[in-house]
Amino acid sequence: MYSNQDLIELVDILRTEETETEWLEFKLNYVSNQDIGEYISALSNGAALKGRPFGYLIFGVDDKTHEVTGTTFDYRKQKQGNEDLENWLKRLTDPKIGFMIYEIQYSALKRLVMFEIPAAFNQPTRFARREYVRIGSYRQDLIKHPDTEKQLWYALNRVSYEQSTSSLQNLHFKALTLIAGSRGIDFSEEKFATLRMLDTNGKFNNLALLLSDKNPLIVKFAVY
Repeated sequence: MYSNQDLIELVDILRTEETETEWLEFKLNYVSNQDIGEYISALSNGAALKGRPFGYLIFGVDDKTHEVTGTTFDYRKQKQGNEDLENWLKRLTDPKIGFMIYEIQYSALKRLVMFEIPAAFNQPTRFARREYVRIGSYRQDLIKHPDTEKQLWYALNRVSYEQSTSSLQNLHFKALTLIAGSRGIDFSEEKFATLRMLDTNGKFNNLALLLSDKNPLIVKFAVY
């Protein structure tokens, strides 16, 4: 789990991007609930196109200067009908990619809200049964851009070693669970799908093998 300082450092890294990309969007304050859902789809698909693990939607940063201004947007108070915004967004996002929402106290008077959105995996991410993607600075229906759609499916169909089904399935994660627990990080079975440790049939993939107690290789981790 990120600390507030971790989140500040991540935002500062993202602010160094020269312009908004297929996987990164800055907003000052509130946009419509529908817009947020469409951004989740577009940024997830854009991250897959560009080989990024996550896309980001950040409230409280100027989209032109990348200056941190802070935001008044409070997703916890936002409703869609009688439903909380977060629940509504997760219900209409398909497949369930497990995006996270973070509140960041950037400074005493500047608060940010960041959506961390996993890249599409195996199929394009949809919102309310429609697929979106960013073309230049604009959010578009994916179906209207067949060349981009082909590129996305090509990216999704590339299977890496980590995504391939592990030959060993009786895996345990005692060491990693202890390390995660010592750092206040929840590493439980509920996180396996979110961390992309399962293949499309719910079996452990080679990423899970590399993280398990049965890992036959030496693995180096980078923390940033």
